[in-house]
Amino acid sequence: MRISIVGFLLFCAVSVNAQSLRFQFPSEMWHVGDVVLTDGNKLEGTIKYDVLGDVIQIDLDEKIQTFAANQIQQFRIFQEDIARYRVFYTIPFLNKNGYRRPSFFELIFEGETSLLAREMILITTRPPSDSYFSGGRRYDPYAMQRNTRILDHDLFLMNSDGKITQLNKKRKDVIYSFDDKYIELKKIIKSNRLKMNNIDDVAILVEEYNKIGDL
Repeated sequence: MRISIVGFLLFCAVSVNAQSLRFQFPSEMWHVGDVVLTDGNKLEGTIKYDVLGDVIQIDLDEKIQTFAANQIQQFRIFQEDIARYRVFYTIPFLNKNGYRRPSFFELIFEGETSLLAREMILITTRPPSDSYFSGGRRYDPYAMQRNTRILDHDLFLMNSDGKITQLNKKRKDVIYSFDDKYIELKKIIKSNRLKMNNIDDVAILVEEYNKIGDL
């Protein structure tokens, strides 16, 4: 019986390790999609993207080409595991070093005020805080026991003038990142129990903010 139990535990450990090895983050996978270049040409193929490096690779008839953000207007992919189209735009952005450079931003919500995101892979002991990119899955069942990689994101607001503001994940900071309507936004967050570290909840807040502006 002891041998059987030990064998079972070893089997479980191997299964978990195999699942961990098989898992890939969205930026590590190839996705069917298309790219619109700055000259207006459109390319269709399978795409692998790197948001932090602001480059993509596209497989065109088994020939891989690489394009930097300054060569691209936008690209779109279909992420099969969450059954969702994702659209990225190249937008000039002032980085931490004070230089304005073309960067990839994913469009989460479009309106007079839009919600944008830039994803990243972090090493942490905490589980993912939202389900937008993961389809509701936790990437590592032992995330609280050891350092592991999780998918995270920075969120940004872009107003009708093209001004981009990075959002903090604290409720007060998020509210005052908008141009106005602060009292109304507080009520929306409270009544809908929105969490500002959840990308879907922030998208709801941005949508409601745009509705207020239309009244």
